[in-house]
Amino acid sequence: MFARLEKSLPPRLRPLPEFLVLGTMKGGTTSLYRYLLEHPDVAAPATKEIHFFDDHWREGVDWYRRRFPSVVPRVLRRLSGRPPIVTGEATTRYLSARKVPARVKQVLPHARFVALLRDPVTRAYSHYQHNRRHEREPRSFAAAIDAEIEGHARGELRVRPSYLGRGLYADQLERWWGEFPRDRFLIRPSEEFFADPARVLDDVTRFLGLAPFDWAASGATGRAYNRHPYAPADAAALDRLREWFRPHDARLAALFDPPREWWDRDGRPE
Repeated sequence: MFARLEKSLPPRLRPLPEFLVLGTMKGGTTSLYRYLLEHPDVAAPATKEIHFFDDHWREGVDWYRRRFPSVVPRVLRRLSGRPPIVTGEATTRYLSARKVPARVKQVLPHARFVALLRDPVTRAYSHYQHNRRHEREPRSFAAAIDAEIEGHARGELRVRPSYLGRGLYADQLERWWGEFPRDRFLIRPSEEFFADPARVLDDVTRFLGLAPFDWAASGATGRAYNRHPYAPADAAALDRLREWFRPHDARLAALFDPPREWWDRDGRPE
């Protein structure tokens, strides 16, 4: 009976999310989000990557609300005296898409945000391999990054498929911080998450105001999502990319107090 009632309720009785997992693509976001949904006080939306604030903005807020659970589970929780439920979604393009922060501020002015930032060089190569697996990329890695480096040199802001652009984290964070206070953001290196997911998940649960959860006992972190084997990259291409990112990495480090070098250069690929 409750399930039928829950499905029939209109958008106005479907609370908007309290948090967003922003990305980055190929940074462990899917694993982080899937693990987080194992927490008993986190409710899942209909899909992981809703893409409302980038691809479906014109559909309107009611369209977005329909992707989330109704008030029924929250009311039942309150009546039972158990901790409240929160919900959120994860769409990796939200971090880098230029129009998204201002749109989010209109709809979710009180939201909190979680982001995993992966070494932009290993992230770029993983992104490239993702496109190769899906037969979207015929070029060699060296040719692909050369084309994007040349595009950026010409002042092109939206070079596709953005192997480099997705790793310009300083630009992305500054856009978000122009709309929201910095204390609304929890940012961790992907390499830290790959090495010890439970520790990062503990940070996330505290940040979201959730009760402590025994991630190891739950078995939640036993599966890695979207991880695929692939051959190592050409060392010369990686060196060129590392040099290209050097000033951007320095800008990112300077955004934090004290300045922080984020990247474990031996972080394992996802």
